[in-house]
Amino acid sequence: MKVLLTGSFGNVGLSTLEELIRKNYSIRVFDIYNKKNRRIASKYKDQIDIIWGDLRNLKDVEKAVEGQDVVIHTAAIIPPLADKKPKFAESVNVGGTKNIINAMKNQPQKPKIIFTSSVSIYGDRVDNPLIKPTDIPRPNPDDEYAKQKLRCEEVIKSSGLEWSIYRLTYIVSLNKLHMDPLMFDMPLSTCIEICDTKDVGFALAAGVENKYIWG
Repeated sequence: MKVLLTGSFGNVGLSTLEELIRKNYSIRVFDIYNKKNRRIASKYKDQIDIIWGDLRNLKDVEKAVEGQDVVIHTAAIIPPLADKKPKFAESVNVGGTKNIINAMKNQPQKPKIIFTSSVSIYGDRVDNPLIKPTDIPRPNPDDEYAKQKLRCEEVIKSSGLEWSIYRLTYIVSLNKLHMDPLMFDMPLSTCIEICDTKDVGFALAAGVENKYIWG
């Protein structure tokens, strides 16, 4: 099974990568080229095929998608940067997802896609904190990241490809506990479940060969 993982050297991506390696998949990773990512990648260079590129560049994306069976798309610009630079975030989050979908459609054997969305698409839930999958998404008007994730979902669902969408909660790594500015985006009375990155990585990797998750 050939698996492409985008955003492979971020928090969720790295946990997913380690699970994919444990499962002995043929792994290709796609991420932006910088000093931090290069340093992390060096630890895995004998276990993965690395494609450096930009989600906004269709040729880069086509090179990464070619010949893959499943695409796990975790790459994204997240808050607070997504709120500070919404146009840039949209070009990566929405534009990049469109590029992935177009590249997948151009493959003779169409891959499946697993996409990491966010519970933020449901908006503030102070009065009704229990979220069900059937609830209608209503992102806050000022939450650019949530609105972009919802648009990505719409692009994927209308693509005609096989897809699965994971709406992630607030993700933390027990190895990197620190004060996060995002904490102050929520009222003190807000309830939210948190999840360790390792659990998310396990769930994403487990989806690759699961027969029951595809839309």
